[in-house]
This record gives sequence, structure tokens and C-alpha cells, in this order.
Amino acid sequence: MPEDSILQSYVSLGGGLILARLVAFVGTAYLTRTLGSYAFGIVGFATALSGFLAIGLRNSVDPVGAREVARDPASATSLAAGVAVIRSALVVLAMLMLAVVAVWLDKPDDVRLVVLLSGLTLLPLAIDTRWVYWGLARNRWVGVSMVLAQSIYVVTLLLVVRDPADVIWVLPALALGELVGVTYLAAPLLREFKGRPAVQRAWGIVRSSGFLVASGVLVALTRTADVVLIGL
Repeated sequence: MPEDSILQSYVSLGGGLILARLVAFVGTAYLTRTLGSYAFGIVGFATALSGFLAIGLRNSVDPVGAREVARDPASATSLAAGVAVIRSALVVLAMLMLAVVAVWLDKPDDVRLVVLLSGLTLLPLAIDTRWVYWGLARNRWVGVSMVLAQSIYVVTLLLVVRDPADVIWVLPALALGELVGVTYLAAPLLREFKGRPAVQRAWGIVRSSGFLVASGVLVALTRTADVVLIGL
């Protein structure tokens, strides 16, 4: 796969992000009309909780990992495999943390169930390889994956969410869309993969990303802390 030029990268990422946001807006508008304020608030609360963990998982690899791939493109697939191993373990830990929060919350059963199901949105992060494509300057693939993920999500919403009682299906639908998007990116790398996962090197990337994780979580706190506090 050839590298994209700077202009192609800009257009691909920017265009993909804008189009994905437009598709997501359709889904949000549908949910607000279908779920009502109470059920829609449950989704926002659960998404804010899982979002803190998602930012930590992304920032632990994406910025530094993209730099390492740009420096050594030949090791991209083995490094991606190593990161997938480590991220899988971190995702399981994050899902367990959400499960504990869901049990601990003094909230109605529907709220606790949606919080528990929000952990499914973390699963795609285990094989999220967009950082590899950033490092390889193949950003058209990333743009397509964003649009594909949101499209699958919105279509699933339209099929399964009919009234407020269907609030439990919203975050699984989001997880399904994201899983399709990351699989679209991971599949070509899997076909190219030979050798062994570079787990030790991947762990070095995670360790060197500590300040990025902390800053990302702090930024998320300033943006979504109000949603969490209102939910509590």
C-alpha cells in the first residue's frame, strides 16, 4: 500500500472525521427522539464513565506508537501484534473495573446494566491499529474505517432501538460498529504479519506514554466530569 501525501492525509482524515460525525449526528438525533431524556441520560452517563478508560487505553499507545512505526516501518506488523497482546490484557482489566463500578452504583438496575454493557465499547481498542496507519502515512484507510464504524452503528440503532426499553442495545451497537471499523484496519496487517509479536517493545511504548495518559484523562475530566456528577 503506497503512502499518502500530506494533502491526501489531510483530506482523508479530515473528510473521514467530518463524514463520520455527520453520520453519528443522525444516530444521536434518532436516540434523543426515541429514548427520551431519562434513557438518553443513562447512555450519556455510561459513555462518560467508559470514556475515561478508553482515553487511557488510546493514549497509552497511539501517539508514541505512531512515531515508532514512522521510524521503523518494517516492524509495523510485529509491533502491532505486541500492542494487541498488551492492550487485550488492559481491556480486560478496564472491563473488570467497570463491572465493579456497575455493582457499586446505588442506581436502578437499568442504569447499572447499561454501565456494565459500556465495557463492550472497550473491546475494539484491543485490536485498534489506526496508529500503525498514521505512522505508515496510509490515512485513507483510517478515514474509511471511521465512516464505516459510524455507519454500522447507526444502521444497527435504526434496526434494534425502538423505544426507551431498548436503551440496553445502544452501547452494544456502538461496540459492533467500532469492531467492524478496527477489523477493517487490522485485517491487512494480519495478512502481512510474520514472526513473533514484539511484546517487550510494545510494553516500552506503554511505559513511555504515562504522561500522555495522565494528560488525556485530565482533559476528559474537564469535559465530562459534569455528566458523571449529574448522573451520580
